[in-house]
Amino acid sequence: MVATVRCISNPTDKEIDTCTDVIYEAFGGRFSFLSELGNDKALLKPYIRARLMAGFIGGEVHVLELPDVGIVGAATWFGPGQGFLLTTEQRAAGWDDIMSKVGEPCRQWWDYGLRLLSESQEKYYGAGVHLDSYHLQMLGIHSQYQKKGYGTALLDFGELRAAADSRSVVLETTGNSAVPFYKALGYTVFGPDEIEMLDSQETVPGYWFQKKFVKDGVDH
Repeated sequence: MVATVRCISNPTDKEIDTCTDVIYEAFGGRFSFLSELGNDKALLKPYIRARLMAGFIGGEVHVLELPDVGIVGAATWFGPGQGFLLTTEQRAAGWDDIMSKVGEPCRQWWDYGLRLLSESQEKYYGAGVHLDSYHLQMLGIHSQYQKKGYGTALLDFGELRAAADSRSVVLETTGNSAVPFYKALGYTVFGPDEIEMLDSQETVPGYWFQKKFVKDGVDH
């Protein structure tokens, strides 16, 4: 089936719900950050929705659609000068509500996690590069449609914007499974940095990725 990719502006409630469900199914309902949500599975979809809403407000949400099927993939991006949860409006669109429902240890962990994310972005990409780049914050393809090239097509749509603007694309993942995918697409891989989880003595490897696009001698 021929896929199309577009940027959603002024999303309907149905589109937001569909994107939330697609991302949830993309990971089979399994998320490494469940313990940081108080092990409350009922918060998983609100957590995804809050991340999507932050993208709708402060960045962009791209979707991949198939004929007679609809949306089967979604990605949130933050362009130059933008960032995840950088504004009160983004936080008020679901994130603050989630933080009010988890315990203080969870809230402290998210402070730690977001701080680690920011510090590692500066360490690996260079000072100020993250906010000068196109940041892929979340991407998922419904599990029924994976391994068909749709994830690459969805990523390409964002990369074309970065290339036209001579900017880098940056992104981060936890775990090892996505590393070969992004490495094969030409991304420089940084890390891993070990991330301490809330209710485990173990750590999770975190990776940082960057792909530079240069035009007319300009390199961001």
